[in-house]
Amino acid sequence: GDAAPVITSLTQLLKQQPQIPQAQFLLAAAYVAQNNLDEAAAVYRRMMQLFPKNPRVPLSLATILARQNKRDEARKLCERALEISPDYLAPLQMLVDLDLADKQPQAALDRVNRQIVRRPSDPDLEIALARIHLEQHDVARAEAVLLKAIDLAPNLRTPYQILAQVYVDSNKPQQALEKLAIFAAKTNDVMVLMQIGMIQ
Repeated sequence: GDAAPVITSLTQLLKQQPQIPQAQFLLAAAYVAQNNLDEAAAVYRRMMQLFPKNPRVPLSLATILARQNKRDEARKLCERALEISPDYLAPLQMLVDLDLADKQPQAALDRVNRQIVRRPSDPDLEIALARIHLEQHDVARAEAVLLKAIDLAPNLRTPYQILAQVYVDSNKPQQALEKLAIFAAKTNDVMVLMQIGMIQ
């Protein structure tokens, strides 16, 4: 639909009550829907002043700036989000994506490994590490890391799905089916059952 009426309504509301973060996020999203990234960025910059302790704000601005190819500033904002909330995975993932886009896989590995030292039992960090290994076509390391993620969180779907795709891409569909079947037996997860159906 047309974002213009939404923008008008939210702008009027925020003139009266600028301290409503949800309304600010909605206004920025409406500008993004219009592909008006400059206005969306302007909203997030104002929010940085209003909500300096909300890590979603610098991350949201970083996302806009990355789309505008302003990667250095996007990096700084992701770092800022991590300063506010060191365990927030999304800015770390974005930094990894920026590292990989800039052909700096070692920087991405170092970044995730530093976090793993801090949080050795976080399966999401292992998944992030596996994605880097896959980007480098290091299937053996990716497989080992994904198996570790599964050990850490046996009921988490993502590592099973990625590992199954690794096996399928390596022409080992039977191994993919075995891993997914283990997860499906525990959880009856519809997404995994669909993936099994697509492999068979």
